Formats: sequence, C-alpha cells, structure tokens
Amino acid sequence: MEFHHLEALIAVVEESSFSRAGDRVCRTQSAVSQAVKRLEELLGVPLIDRSSPRLQPTEAGNVILDYARTIVQVRERALRSISDLREASGGKITIAAHESAAHYVLPALVRAFHAVLPGVQIEIQRQPVEEIPKRVVNGRTDFGFVTSRPRSRDVKSIELFRDPVILIVPPGHRLAGEKGVRIEDLGGEEFVAHHVRTPTTEKVLLLFDRAQIACHVAARLWSYENVKEFVRRGMGIASVPQMCIEEELRRGSLVKLEIEGLDFYRTICLIYRSESYLSEAGHRLLDMIRGWDWSNASGRREVAATGSSARSKTCSASPSNERDELGPGHGSSVNRHDRVDL
Repeated sequence: MEFHHLEALIAVVEESSFSRAGDRVCRTQSAVSQAVKRLEELLGVPLIDRSSPRLQPTEAGNVILDYARTIVQVRERALRSISDLREASGGKITIAAHESAAHYVLPALVRAFHAVLPGVQIEIQRQPVEEIPKRVVNGRTDFGFVTSRPRSRDVKSIELFRDPVILIVPPGHRLAGEKGVRIEDLGGEEFVAHHVRTPTTEKVLLLFDRAQIACHVAARLWSYENVKEFVRRGMGIASVPQMCIEEELRRGSLVKLEIEGLDFYRTICLIYRSESYLSEAGHRLLDMIRGWDWSNASGRREVAATGSSARSKTCSASPSNERDELGPGHGSSVNRHDRVDL
C-alpha cells in the first residue's frame, strides 16, 4: 500500500468521478482507476460502488477512507515540520487564550511577529481559561495564555506580568477622583459583572460581605467590552482586569477607584508542553515573547523582538515553583497582593 493509492481513493470519493479525481491529483483517469483497483486487491474488498454514474464509497470504502485521510494528513504534517525546521517561512502556530489576552495582549504581539515572519499563520483559539492547559497538554494547541501557572509537570510556563484587578466608574460618578475610598462608601451601588463567575468577582463580593454592605449585581454581561460600555453609560460599577481598561483610563472615559483593601492581581503566564516538538517558527515566537516589553500591563508596547536575550525565566509548572519569575522590578511582590486566578 502506497500513499498515492490512498490519495487516489480520497480524490475519487470527494470528486465522485475518476476523471475529476485524476485532474485533482495530476494523474490520468486510468492511473487513478488502477491505483484504487490495486488498493482493493490489497485489502480484498471493493471500496468504490461503480454501479451508478456518481461514484460512492462502499461500507468498507468509508472505513478505509477515514484511515486514509488520517495517514495523508500525518504525512503532510511531517513534511511541513521538516520544512519548518529548515526555514521558518510558512506553517501555522496555534495559541489558546482567555478573553482578555486574546483581545488586549495578542494583537500587538501577532502584528510584530508577522512583521518578521509574514508567511507564518497564527491561529488564536479563544478558550475558557481552565481548558487551556488541557489543550496544550494534549497537543491541540502550541501555546496557551493563562492567568496562573498550571500545577502540571507536563507543561512549562513563563510568567509574563502581573495584572491588577481594579474597580471602575464613569467620570461623573460621585466617587470619581476621590482618594482613600472605602468599601463602606460603595453602599447602595449597583454592579455590572462578567457572566463568568470568576474568583475575582467572588473576592470583591466577599469584601462587601465582610463590611456588611449590600452588593447588588444588576447585570451579568458577555464580555469585558460589554462591561465597560455599561459602566460608561452609568449602569453600575465593575471590577475588571487592568489590561482591559488601559486605553479608557488614558482617555479619561472611565475612572479607576482607589479602594482600601482591594489589592488583587492575576499572574499572566505563557504555557507550552514540556516534551513537544516546536517548529522553527514556534521557537521564534517563543524568543519574541521572552524578549517582549511587558512593562505596561497589556504588553501592547511594540519592541524589536529578536528574542536573543530572554527577560523571563522558563520553568516547569510544578507546585513547588511559585516564585516571582520576572525578578526584581517587574510587577509587585507576591506578599503585597492577594492572588486571584481567573
């Protein structure tokens, strides 16, 4: 059994014609017919029902067709991987990311990467944060952006930056610009929140419970963009990751409240499999991420990203490895914050 036998079968089934299948695989109709016939002889069963003008696979044909497609796809991936080893001029890199990373971190990073390697396709898969490590471990994605380091020895992680969780209000709010605002000052305020109940939301609500202040969630919304728009229109206040709100804070269209006791953060990490093949393009992206300027929370500052000097240390994601990966001067000390994993 040879690859061209399988390719001929796939083409005949998908084109329902020997002649069109021949055009597709750049062979004569006779050569395609002979290839399918040889495959039938090897397997000892008919694979194509030739009794009608529109060719259809037999039951055995459908069974072998699934395997044929898998074998051909594996061969194509193998050849592509070898090509990528020689030159990072093509191929695809897949990245699974949670909502805020997909919207506010990756656009600038992907733009900078494509400026260096325009032939490489980047596929971004938006996923719930708890699903991302699973997709990385099972090989369904090359890289993942998560909000805490997974407790798995099957992945490596790079801590990129710490993302504070803040409360926002519209500019005309009674507390906008006030210093030293206490939880008690928020009594009677309505909240708008993300529809996914995260540990961040629960910790904010716990602060209200401890202060014995009623906190009414008026709306749960689909995305942080929705949350920001509702706050801008005076529908309530909200807790959001700071990376999602930097542009609005610069423009003054939303205002951050300085709340006593609200000192939470998320640890944004890149993860990838410990024992996994990375194409040359994948290594180039990894180098770029290591050399990226993460000094502003969203990482949107574009830099020359050769990646020759790694700023972040790579580590296995084990329970004992919880130290500050960025070292002094990057983010805040762990002891000053209450860590939240979104």
